[in-house]
Amino acid sequence: MADIKLFISWAHADSELASSFLQLLKPRLNIVRNHNFTLWEFSLIPIGEEWEQEILKQWNKANYIIQLVSPHFLNSEFIRKHEIPEIGDATRKKSLPVMLDDVPLDKSMNLHQIDERQIYRGSFNHPHSYISCTTEYERRQFVNGFVEKLLERVDRKTGYR
Repeated sequence: MADIKLFISWAHADSELASSFLQLLKPRLNIVRNHNFTLWEFSLIPIGEEWEQEILKQWNKANYIIQLVSPHFLNSEFIRKHEIPEIGDATRKKSLPVMLDDVPLDKSMNLHQIDERQIYRGSFNHPHSYISCTTEYERRQFVNGFVEKLLERVDRKTGYR
């Protein structure tokens, strides 16, 4: 079984939305066969720890970065400096961006090169964001689809078939 460390990057201002997404994501990753996923996000920093050093330490340990993209995420100076690969001080990491809240992809906004990567936005037929899911069923389907794409990436089952 492969051990895979996932660093979850999201903005404080998106706490409620990120928590909802992660509540659906965690149990799904816990039941995946052939992989042992460990998630880390900044709410796991123990009291008394120097938070910036702990974030950077966990960043360096991670195999993949899950970026919960939103206007707040893109506007965060700390995220831009430390949690977007090749921007600021962030080292290159395999990124898995998820559209948590709607951000236009028409080049009218500065997405700090995240838009150069494929951003998960739901099913191919109905691209959207997590916040645009109006029912619990749609939210679950959104997260199920993300887990499917994450596993394809981890198992390298992408490209021509």
